[in-house]
Amino acid sequence: MKILFDIGHPGHLHYFRNTAKILEKKGHETFFTTRDKDVTLKLFKAYNIPFYRTGKNKAGLFNKAYTLFNTTWEIYKYAKKVKPDIIVNFFLPFAGIAGRLLKIPVIGFDDTEHAKFSNGIAKKFTDTIFVPASFQVVHSVNEIRFNSHMELCYLLPKYFSPDNSIYHDLNISKDIKYVILRFISWTANHDIGATGLTYEDKMKLVSMLSKKYKVFISSEGKLPAEFSAYQINIPPEKMHDALYFAQLYIGEGATMASEAALLGTPSIYINSLDAGCIQEQVDGGLMYSF
Repeated sequence: MKILFDIGHPGHLHYFRNTAKILEKKGHETFFTTRDKDVTLKLFKAYNIPFYRTGKNKAGLFNKAYTLFNTTWEIYKYAKKVKPDIIVNFFLPFAGIAGRLLKIPVIGFDDTEHAKFSNGIAKKFTDTIFVPASFQVVHSVNEIRFNSHMELCYLLPKYFSPDNSIYHDLNISKDIKYVILRFISWTANHDIGATGLTYEDKMKLVSMLSKKYKVFISSEGKLPAEFSAYQINIPPEKMHDALYFAQLYIGEGATMASEAALLGTPSIYINSLDAGCIQEQVDGGLMYSF
């Protein structure tokens, strides 16, 4: 069987890269398409996974409309060439539309309730939808729920072993305590109208935390000059090692907040957007959410 995985975000590659390995060991063929967003291409190269690039993620209403057309077209062309039996994606419309045009079954995973615009399109073109049991919305009768979190696809001990060589990458000694802050770019469709940390909040956090800890900032967008000295500069595939050994995570990014929580690192999520998986971790004492 041939399976095509479409990747729209760095986290999506983590979700499916181990699945692809398991399928390949069983004799199946796997293929990847991806948009150029954040560190996605760097991750593909780090894991030595071949991919077909479908375009670059850009902000702005016009660019998003163009991306919908162009990315769908690129996936359509590539799928027509490799002829997959199934297309798998993290519930984005591009692969779903391409699959419907080519009459290829589409499987979608979703744990982001507030992505209402893209979800509304994607579910019309997805044959089977997988969501965590904590998901707060019912998509359709073709929905299957699983009792876990997406991040465990790559953070279970069988897939992830923390590597303390990360201290070398961070250029600090092992006795140095550090925290990681995560700032997002607020350019996704589901970020419209949402809020997180203000500039003043960020300044206060850095000032307060740096009195006791080494501070590292992971940012989706370009950091202001006054924060540049704190920018984390490590290979993207080592971020989970950095989160594991950190004393604390504070940030606007839900995926990284969940990763920290599941790795046993104290995690504080600051964002007006909520999700069932976040609430489940809050209720379980794994995370604080504000």
